[in-house]
This record gives sequence, structure tokens and C-alpha cells, in this order.
Amino acid sequence: DVLTAANSQKVSCAVESPLPEGEIYKLYSERLVRKLEQKMLESEANTKALQDEKEKFQTLVDELPLGLVLIGFDDSIRYINPRFTEQFGYSLTDSQTLQAVLEKAFPDLQYRQETINHWQQTKKMNGSSVLTPWVVKIKCHNGLEKQVKIRTAILATGDQLVTFEDVSEQIYLEAKLRQSQKMEAIATLAGGIAHDFNNILAAIIGHAEMIELDLSPDSNIAKGISSILQASNRAKQLVGHILTFSRQKEHEQAPLALHIVAKEVLSLMRSTLPATIEIRQSIDREGIVLADSTQMHQVLMNLCTNAFYAMRETGGVLEVILRSRILTTDEAAQIPGLTKGPHLLLTVKDTGCGMLPEVMARIFDPYFTTKPEGEGTGLGLSVTHGIIKNHHGAIEVTSEPDIGTTFHVYLPCVESSAGTSEEQRQVPVPKGNERILLIDDEVSLSKCYRELLQRLGYQAITMNSAIEALEVFRKEPGAFDLVITDLTMPKMTGFQLAEKLLLLRADIPIILCSGAGNAMTEEEVMKKGFQGLIKKPFTIRDIAFSVRQVLDKNKIS
Repeated sequence: DVLTAANSQKVSCAVESPLPEGEIYKLYSERLVRKLEQKMLESEANTKALQDEKEKFQTLVDELPLGLVLIGFDDSIRYINPRFTEQFGYSLTDSQTLQAVLEKAFPDLQYRQETINHWQQTKKMNGSSVLTPWVVKIKCHNGLEKQVKIRTAILATGDQLVTFEDVSEQIYLEAKLRQSQKMEAIATLAGGIAHDFNNILAAIIGHAEMIELDLSPDSNIAKGISSILQASNRAKQLVGHILTFSRQKEHEQAPLALHIVAKEVLSLMRSTLPATIEIRQSIDREGIVLADSTQMHQVLMNLCTNAFYAMRETGGVLEVILRSRILTTDEAAQIPGLTKGPHLLLTVKDTGCGMLPEVMARIFDPYFTTKPEGEGTGLGLSVTHGIIKNHHGAIEVTSEPDIGTTFHVYLPCVESSAGTSEEQRQVPVPKGNERILLIDDEVSLSKCYRELLQRLGYQAITMNSAIEALEVFRKEPGAFDLVITDLTMPKMTGFQLAEKLLLLRADIPIILCSGAGNAMTEEEVMKKGFQGLIKKPFTIRDIAFSVRQVLDKNKIS
């Protein structure tokens, strides 16, 4: 080619200006060399650009926030990016085949086969090269389980490019949102149920107490009425507990006799545990703690429920002990979070399967559970730990496999200036003769309250309509010394009625009576013009003391 080109150049040069043949060859060779050098430089530039692009792509793949695996058409693992190894702990060296990865990521044979079948079925049904993503549970190298969204792209070569996105946190937050929405719905439902149920309880308690007043304390009927009142009060507390949990409000701590809570929980557990589990209790009545009764119920229920679970197959003994204990400085120093002084020590002991040290080290971790899926959330003991900590207490645990587990709960004692419930019952019920207007839309309940107030000596007029009561009051505002009104009524609420009554007579004392599940405080009620708050269902002592207090206060003023 060089010679041919040179000869052609020779003919051209001969016409224009004759040159020696050697010069012609030399000239053309130089031109050719320069072109070759230019081509080589261009090739080097293209190679460098290609290398740069390759490095950029490698960096992109390595820094991708998703785990990435390249599976060959022969099911070999050709590439695993660093993010996949970071998230799940598996590297290319120990996962060279698809089967090896599947066996490690899905150790349960049934779940692994279900995952493989789903994958293959999706490949058959999907018409495109990118398969529909789905979520699976992958067991990591360290034993933890993660929720992972898998996306698969089938390449033209038959290889599969699979990305793995850890969505555990997203799924947890979604579940938490759904739970929050459920609790809001429960709160709304519980509020409505509480109103109706408290009205029923109020009628039961009111009539039972009036019957009790007419009976000899030693009669069999009086004993039966006493049992009815005890059951009604337990139902009243149960409604309060449901409302507290559903509202998720800030819990209020008050002086609490913990032995009462322990007795109630054990009474409930005795009726629910199988006969194969024996309950033993040794509970002292001394000692008062500053605590929320609902949360103390929750603590003891959680501990007893865990004890039952440990003995569910073999049976055994559940032992609950409550003792007063004075901690010295040295003893308190050995238990984090405690100070010296008087404490109540609550011990819950079982003879169940016990725990290994590695399990016992994690029992207070949120969402850690040894129970099968669907049987536990892993929150019971972590919530218990949080409650005890918020009450300035401490919880310790000891356990041995096949022997059992013991929980020790320490709570600091407080001095209570309030008298016991028995002492309070000895105080005579106050009476009076003032004129009271009572409004409640429940006919049977208003009749019950009218008779109750009349037994206390008052002149009671009851109305079942707020509008009718307003008309009666408008005709003669000075005819009444006190108004008691229900909160939730058709056409006009207790708030609206009180506002109109105060416009007619600014000094009329009004007590709000509510069976609704809202968390009203006495301060909030006072701001709306009321002088007292009675929550249904109330006892004869509750209404007697509340009415007398409001009336006497207005006489003084």
C-alpha cells in the first residue's frame, strides 16, 4: 500500500515538479508515521476514557445503598457488592453458588422452598425482563432476621441482577402506624362503651347500696349485696384500665398499697391458668409505694404471664412474694438505680424451663423474644423494665436451664398521710336538706339518684331532658341550691346547659357528672364554670361528700 501510494504520488509530483524517487518515498513515509502516531494517541485516549467509565461504574455499584448480587445463567455467584456483605454478612468467598446463598439466608427448608417456588413462578408469569419485587425474611450471618425487598432483572445473557433492600425499619414503622391507628379507634370505641357501661354500673351500684342500707350486716342477703358491690367496683376499675391503655395518656403516680394490686392480679391469674400450674403467694400488707396502679397491674401480669409460658408444657409452681425490705448503703450500691432506705421487694418465681445466659442477657431488649412468630412481640419485659425504671425502682433476674427463673422487683416506699380505706369508711356519710336539680337522660339512673339523694335528706327533682330542665330553671332560678348535670345528653350537652344556667343565675353551683371516657380533670371542669366533678359510676359516699363539699363552700362564700 505504501509503494502504491508512493508511485501515485510520484506521477503527481512528476507533473508538478519532478523529485527523486527516494525523496518521494521518504516524504510519504513521514506523513504515514504521523497519521499512525495520531491514531495511537486517539486509541490511548479512548482506552483511558473507557477505563474511567469502568471505574465510575464500579464505584457506583460499590457505593450503591442496596445489596447487589450478579447470578450467572449457571447459578454461580459472579459478584456480590460490599453493601450486600455489610447488610447481611455474606461475601463471595463463602457464597459462590446460588444454592449456598439460599441455604444460609433461608435456613428453614419449608420457607426456602416457598421462596424458590415464588421466584420461579414470578419468572414464568412476568413478561418483562424486570420481575415484580417482593419481600422476604432473610437470616443474616450473625443470626439476626431482616425484612428484605428483592428486585430481579434478567439480562440478555441469561444472568440475573438481583438487588436487596433492607425494609425492616420501614415495615416496623408501618406496623407502628397501624397500631397507633388501631389504638385511636379503640380509644374512640372505649369512650363510647365506657359511657354506656358506666351508666349500667352506676345503676347497679346505686340500687345495691340502697338495698344494703336496709339490711342487717349479718344477713345472707347483705353478704350477697356486698359481693355484687365488690364485683361492680372491680368492673369500674377494669373500665378505667381500658381507658388508660387506649388513651396512652401520661400515667399519674399516687400512694399505692401494692399488696392490693398483687391480690387482684393473682385472683385473675388463678382463673386463667391451667390446673397443672400451682400458685403460691406470700404477701405482706405493709408498705406504700408511689406508683400508677394500672402500670403495676401491667408489670405483675407481664411477669406472671412469662412464668406461665415457661411452664406451659410441663406445669409447675408460680410463686409470688411481697416483702418490705430496708436497703443499706452497700446493698443499694450493688443494684443500679436504687438508694438506701425502705423498699418493697416483689418476687415472681417459676419452676419452668429457665434461660441460657446469652438469652437472659437480652430479655429486656425491645422486640427480642424466644416465642414463635405470632405468640409474642418481644415488648413485655422491655415495657416492664421501663415502668420499673420510671418508678425509680430496679428489676433483677436469675435463671437456670431446666430449673426456673426468678424476677426481683424493688420499689422505694413512701410515707402515706392518707388514712386506710377502712378508716375512711368509718367517717359518717354527710347529709343535708337543700334543694337539688339533677339532669340525666337515663330514666332508670335519674330515678336511682333521686332516691339516693332523698335518703341523704335532700329535696331532689330529676329531669331527663336538658332543654326541659333549662325551662324549669328559667321559670324560678332561685328555687334550687345545687344543680347536678350529666355531660353527654342529646340536643344539649352538660357544658352547654351549664353555660345557659350561669347566664340566668351566676352564683348557682353546678356539679358535672360524667360516665364518658374522656380524661377530664377537675381543673378543666372548674374553668368551664363547674364547682365539682363526679365520675360515674360513683358510690353513695362519693356523691354525699361531693354534694356536701360544694354546698358548704358556697355557704361560706
